[in-house]
Amino acid sequence: MNISKSIINFSKRRNIDIEILELDGVNQVWFSQIDKNGEVYSEPLFTMFNNQNDLTWKGNIYLPIEIKEELPATISSERKLKEVIKFLEKELAHVCI
Repeated sequence: MNISKSIINFSKRRNIDIEILELDGVNQVWFSQIDKNGEVYSEPLFTMFNNQNDLTWKGNIYLPIEIKEELPATISSERKLKEVIKFLEKELAHVCI
């Protein structure tokens, strides 16, 4: 899935960092929290596989289980990705990680 610069900026304004990378030949997307000082936490909240047409769940790292359970296993559009980012912004505002 192509993640545009506008989506990355959209997420940063909501204190979510999206990092697109390739590890061992596998395209991945890492979702990390940005703290009040604008610093990205060193470990991602969760990761997803970046497939050709969508994102699929890879693994949870620091995301609280009650938030993880509400996330879709597959994100198939930029519109859905924006919904997920807005959800994370709202839910993480109440959680100390």
